[in-house]
Amino acid sequence: MQLTTYSDAKFKIENEFDIQDENAIDDDEIMGYFNSAINEADSHIKQLFEDYFLTNDYVPLVAGTSDYDMPTNIYANKFRIVYLKKDAEKYEVKRIKLSKIPLKEDEDDYEYNIENNTGAGGTRFVIYPAAKETSSTILRRWYYRTASRMADDTSVIDIPEFIDFVYAHVRVSVAIKLGHPKLPIYNDKLTEKRAEMMSTLKTMVPDGNTEIEADGSFYEDFDSDIFE
Repeated sequence: MQLTTYSDAKFKIENEFDIQDENAIDDDEIMGYFNSAINEADSHIKQLFEDYFLTNDYVPLVAGTSDYDMPTNIYANKFRIVYLKKDAEKYEVKRIKLSKIPLKEDEDDYEYNIENNTGAGGTRFVIYPAAKETSSTILRRWYYRTASRMADDTSVIDIPEFIDFVYAHVRVSVAIKLGHPKLPIYNDKLTEKRAEMMSTLKTMVPDGNTEIEADGSFYEDFDSDIFE
């Protein structure tokens, strides 16, 4: 599904209201309207179908290092699963109990913790024991991200299923600012698009299958019992 850039989305709204060359609404205000719309959509998505925002990355392990960056777009530090896969070795990397940390140096299997280390740059992803090798392809994290907010013209609205809700939301904000006579119509349309979004999200509720479906390629040879 094609994603919409902020530049294109802004042009669409400005063209609809014929305000391209006016100063009634400045650029910061319009961007704020879009981010407000995305904020609401993001909230509904997380409440009704959190897996919509399921994504993943790899931890760039460096031998002897235990402290790593968190994903930049993670929501509330929420990981779905962390796992290690190296040749025939594969297992879930679980969150460590603090009482076990002193004992991990003598073990080979990794566990992780989330720690707020101010000197290291805030919230960190820390593995115990420290990495035994250097690799950027063996430790993978599945986590919940946030919807992207608009920061400049190249920003992308990455909730394509709900772009109509975003537009409806922004139209209401613009109409309020302009004192537009069609504000009641825009409000009715926003209510309609909000209801459509909520209905769509409710039908996305998982069917009970506990396997992650976002990228099935690695599951072909991955033991399913770690998800039980």
